[in-house]
Amino acid sequence: MTHEPELQTLEKTHYLYAHRSFPEGLPSVMPVFVQTVLDIRKFAAQNGVTDDGAAIVVIPDIAQVPLKLQIGIIAQPEAAGICDHEVCFGNTPTCKAVIIKHKGPLGLYAEPYRKIAAFIQANGLQKLTPAWEVILDPDVAGSGQNALTVIHTPVA
Repeated sequence: MTHEPELQTLEKTHYLYAHRSFPEGLPSVMPVFVQTVLDIRKFAAQNGVTDDGAAIVVIPDIAQVPLKLQIGIIAQPEAAGICDHEVCFGNTPTCKAVIIKHKGPLGLYAEPYRKIAAFIQANGLQKLTPAWEVILDPDVAGSGQNALTVIHTPVA
């Protein structure tokens, strides 16, 4: 189920992440996504960082091959001090963004992205990058079939 897009002003979101590259593109993302999130949650817990359960995927350019993503978890600003050679700290920009909520299989977001593109065009906005997805409920027990995801697309 995909909700209707909304234009919102967003504050920074802080996150811990690891860079991942996918030569085969989107079909190869899911197993690596799940393992990366689990690994970063373990790293965060070992370093005293509270995990609120939300995962994040930052997508600099969906058309890029190989597909390069930042996969991680939402974190508090204090997490900036625990980075190592694998895990980095980042934040999304404070910006205007078109957001849309989607409940369904992880990674199958053609419908929400079409709705976002139509909203941007209908409202005379310009799409900026990177976009990001916050997976509020990854539904790992159900293999991601009923995940709750909020897709954020920065605009000007």
